[in-house]
Amino acid sequence: TFFVGYQKRNGVTTLIAENKNAYAVTLSVKLDNIKNYSVDRPSPYHVEVDPYSKLEIMHLRVENVKKGASVRWLYSWVMGRHSARHDAGFLDPLPFKKGARVSVSKGCNVTATHTGRSRYAVDFAADVGRRIYAARGGKVIATEASFNKGGLDRSFGKYANYITIEHTDHTMAKY
Repeated sequence: TFFVGYQKRNGVTTLIAENKNAYAVTLSVKLDNIKNYSVDRPSPYHVEVDPYSKLEIMHLRVENVKKGASVRWLYSWVMGRHSARHDAGFLDPLPFKKGARVSVSKGCNVTATHTGRSRYAVDFAADVGRRIYAARGGKVIATEASFNKGGLDRSFGKYANYITIEHTDHTMAKY
């Protein structure tokens, strides 16, 4: 769970983010219609919020207490660290025991399902119970294992079981 809120004290409004997840979150905050406030950060402002942490994002100070002040703030967040950089020189192994034979059922850039954020996804036709292995070391940060249905239609995407691992370089892999 991830929250963004604010606290007002002595003419200062402090935007606060609280990340209750096992993974870092990259937060983007944009301010507009700023009236009678000075702000200590540029807009838009991007910041990484560590797992299980609370962070003051920015401070808005009323410039003239005798006048009304207002601001509109919009925010969005994504799982992971914006600063993560993949090591292109490292070839990730397949997520199966070395020498195992497993067929690819769907490759990258398949227009029916592998587009947008999933454009580099690869689907494997593996039997239930087949062991999978992480391509690199890291920690498990998210899982889903309760679904037992699927199909070729996009509507089945919300029923995907997965394991997400954050690698030591902060990149992530979803299996």
